[in-house]
Amino acid sequence: MSNPEAMTVEPAALKVVDYNVVNKELNAEARALRSKIAMRWEPGDLTEYIRCWSEEDVLDNRPCQALVVILKTRGCTWALAGGCTMCGYANESAWTKVGEEELVAQFERAWKKYNNEELVKIYTSGSFLDRFEVMPGAQKRILSIIGQKPKKVAFESLPGFVTDEAFAPLDGICQKLEVGIGVESANLLVLRDSINKGHSFDAFPIAAAACKRHGVSVKSYLMCKPPFLKESDALTDATRTIIAAAPHADMVSLNPTNIQANTLTDALHKRGSYRPPWLWTIVQALLDGRTAAEAAGFRGMLKSDVIAAGQSRGAHNCGTCDESVAGYLKKYKATQDKKWLAECLAKVECRCRREWQLTLELGPLIPVYASL
Repeated sequence: MSNPEAMTVEPAALKVVDYNVVNKELNAEARALRSKIAMRWEPGDLTEYIRCWSEEDVLDNRPCQALVVILKTRGCTWALAGGCTMCGYANESAWTKVGEEELVAQFERAWKKYNNEELVKIYTSGSFLDRFEVMPGAQKRILSIIGQKPKKVAFESLPGFVTDEAFAPLDGICQKLEVGIGVESANLLVLRDSINKGHSFDAFPIAAAACKRHGVSVKSYLMCKPPFLKESDALTDATRTIIAAAPHADMVSLNPTNIQANTLTDALHKRGSYRPPWLWTIVQALLDGRTAAEAAGFRGMLKSDVIAAGQSRGAHNCGTCDESVAGYLKKYKATQDKKWLAECLAKVECRCRREWQLTLELGPLIPVYASL
């Protein structure tokens, strides 16, 4: 049986953490909540991946099929030390060292499901470029298995791991690489006292520049309404962060907070102290953010994949109009035409629209939260 308490986080790995963007109280709470994760006591077969499936996606502004592989790794370096308030990826971490041979074996099993998808997405519990989570040998061997078959291979990493030294051994193995970087917010207070991110926005342009030097495309993940933000603050923060991130990214993805187990957002939600963002907020942020970013020269992709749309643990409205609004968001994602966002705000009529507007103007009302 695994003994997670004996596991240490390598000091070298934690050098990527900026402790000016760490809230010690939030970090301690996150660490305590993660002690409840069952998998940390029994990680199971370390040569077996978490999940693998094929799904629809977008490549070069057109529909495509993507193979998605989730590998079982020891976990995100920052999450093992406490981590972000909203991230539940630690629930699927092994919480023990997973070696190079085991990681490659996982991917070889998953690769048997490859069916000529143009896009391959590799997810770990943290950072593919973190040499303590996915060893450099495993990185190179996994990408070599993929080779030149798909048009793009995408994975995620904290900005501190996105360096010239990390990319150099991987150059030329695949047709195109894409790195998704968790930017979350451009606001230092939000990053520290709401998300407990562990790095500032300033780390993102540096990482993006390293990507550009190696011909790697940049995807920035932004967070809409992490805990402790009013709806109006969430809208303002999301819009401003879209505008700030766009000059450095080929793709900007606005992620509404969804409630995942063993996280601070989950604990707050259970107490009636947190509501995920309104779908109206997502539409408005995308419209305002894209309009401003385009005016500044942005020609990349801006999207929002709303997980659990219309459900209480995901971005939602009142239940009556959720499907219609989510449909407009899908049309916008597929076409990148902001007319669908404007049409959504102009044509979808629902009684909750006024409630949302009042929430923006007045802040959260206790009776509203009590009814959710």
